[in-house]
Amino acid sequence: MAAFGGEPEVQEWEIAVLHREHALRDGGAARLTWAQLDGAPEQFVEAFRTRLMPKLEEMPGFCSVSLLTNRDMGRVVGTVSFESREALERTREQARSLRENVTGSMGATVTDVAEMDVALAHLRVPETV
Repeated sequence: MAAFGGEPEVQEWEIAVLHREHALRDGGAARLTWAQLDGAPEQFVEAFRTRLMPKLEEMPGFCSVSLLTNRDMGRVVGTVSFESREALERTREQARSLRENVTGSMGATVTDVAEMDVALAHLRVPETV
């Protein structure tokens, strides 16, 4: 572990939501949003499915969405993948608006947001929606 400059840390995250509109191909990109929950994960997951997910699916270039929860830490991370870096960038303002207007009312505080290219997109996990 000296090569990475520290000791490994293990955290257990549960897949709460996984929905694929269509497969992500080479050149895809994703936006990840981490949040601290104010209440029970179940309430947030239900609000995510019913209130936020339909808005995400309408974004141009949308491919898939997933939500993972860490019950011990009271945290969630949502990942929205897009067909290209350009599609991700075109939705940046819309995503910011959703974070500001919806996430707080769902019982969560956004702690970090990251945008990145997707290197591995073909995990064999069944849909949960």
